[in-house]
Amino acid sequence: MEVLTTQILTDVIVPRPLDSHKGTFGRVLLIGGNHQFGGAIIMATQAAVASGAGLVTVATDPSNRTALLTRLPEAMTIDYHHDDLVMQQLSSADVVVIGPGLGTDAIALHLLQLTLRLIQPQQRLIIDGSALTLLAEHQLPVNHQQTVYTPHQMEWQRSVNSQLTSKPKLRMPRPKLNFPALSL
Repeated sequence: MEVLTTQILTDVIVPRPLDSHKGTFGRVLLIGGNHQFGGAIIMATQAAVASGAGLVTVATDPSNRTALLTRLPEAMTIDYHHDDLVMQQLSSADVVVIGPGLGTDAIALHLLQLTLRLIQPQQRLIIDGSALTLLAEHQLPVNHQQTVYTPHQMEWQRSVNSQLTSKPKLRMPRPKLNFPALSL
């Protein structure tokens, strides 16, 4: 672990140019939030905006639109039931986050498969929440080098097919999935 110093922060956090706009600071697409779990995609979107992402678009169930835009009017939304809209946003995103509140139904599986098929090598992919469960349940391969997995303990248990009875140790078992995992 490294202690954050003023020098590290000034090296990492640089002032934004005066002539910049939100498109200058990356395009993030978040896919998730079915009709039942809209809060997860709203919190993930809030994190993306707060972290400094420039252009933030959310592909979600239409039932989440009002709540999301009330909380984050700077975010854009599209209906994730329309493949053409999702594919258009997938093609222009720098970072794609899939899974927060996505659910595990047929629509969710379709969106995950679509994302895995269309993700480009230069894009970063973050797989979270329900998408991790779908990967485990359907043994979907992830052949994308720039992928980050963000499991909580239950999602990790599903992926390793074992029960963790205590806090994670320094080294955890490798998941029984078709994608590489980070072992601590």
